[in-house]
Amino acid sequence: MCSEMQQHIEKLEKERDISLRNQNLLEKEKVYLQHQLLEKADELQKTKNYLDDVIKNKTSAAESISSVESPKFSPNETLVHEISELKEENKNLKSQLNSVMQELNLTNENFEIMKQDFYNKENYYVDRIKLLETQQGRQEVSVNIPHDQKSVSDAVRLESELQQAMSSLHKQGLRCEELSLEVSKLLEERNILRWKLQQYGQVNPEVKSQSEIDSGASTSDLISVKVESPSMSQDVAALHARLRESEKTCQQLRQANEALDRALITERDQKKMIEEELDLAKEHLSEEAKASDEYQILLGEIMNLNSLLKRIFLSVEISGPMFTDCDDGSEEEEITCAEQ
Repeated sequence: MCSEMQQHIEKLEKERDISLRNQNLLEKEKVYLQHQLLEKADELQKTKNYLDDVIKNKTSAAESISSVESPKFSPNETLVHEISELKEENKNLKSQLNSVMQELNLTNENFEIMKQDFYNKENYYVDRIKLLETQQGRQEVSVNIPHDQKSVSDAVRLESELQQAMSSLHKQGLRCEELSLEVSKLLEERNILRWKLQQYGQVNPEVKSQSEIDSGASTSDLISVKVESPSMSQDVAALHARLRESEKTCQQLRQANEALDRALITERDQKKMIEEELDLAKEHLSEEAKASDEYQILLGEIMNLNSLLKRIFLSVEISGPMFTDCDDGSEEEEITCAEQ
């Protein structure tokens, strides 16, 4: 809408320029016609003076001729003929002068009409331009005020989402640390239990064979293994039970860690989306309200929140463990998994 109004204003300004050029041309034509009128008036005045002189001379000559009473000086036919010719010429000059005056009057009337038309168009265009500028200013004010309010509300919403994401990342980081400590304790306890089981297996061959079977089985097999030897002592059974429990807990922790990894990836995507929205909001705010104090304060808060989010995200990546599937084969692999 604003672009259409701007184009309409430009069109009106072009028409106004054309009217100004036409007015200048009319002014020049008026000056030229006035100059011609003055020349014709001077020429007419000279002709009138000449005719007056001729008529005066002819009249004085006729009077002098008529005053002579001698029969030798009768009226001169040649002089009378010249007087009649001069009168006819005077009549023709008067008719020409009248025609020139009529043309000048007609030109002057046309000029006045065109001048009045130009003034009317100029006033119309000026009023139209003022009206369009007023409407454009009102529309800009009515559009900018809700737009600025919407930008501020979007920035507040993004800030709240950013704070929620940061708190969620912080909680997940703490949960990762807790799980890391718990897994480390469980792995250490499992290693101790296996060491005790191996020590006990050296004394009892049946327990040793059962330990080898348990160490070669998978995690699911370890959970379902049941001790059937009636000769195994209660301590060995307790050790196996604790070992299976630790294996089960380790598997649950790995599953929880995978869920946390997926949640962390989701949080990263949300963080990326929020950062993109914040960048768009900052660009929009920088274009719309660069000079406002609220924009400067909001921009500083956004920058601080963004840097704080990056620090928290980096700390989560450094402190949060990324567990891998640890086989139940050897103690060295278990220690490596614990260290990871």
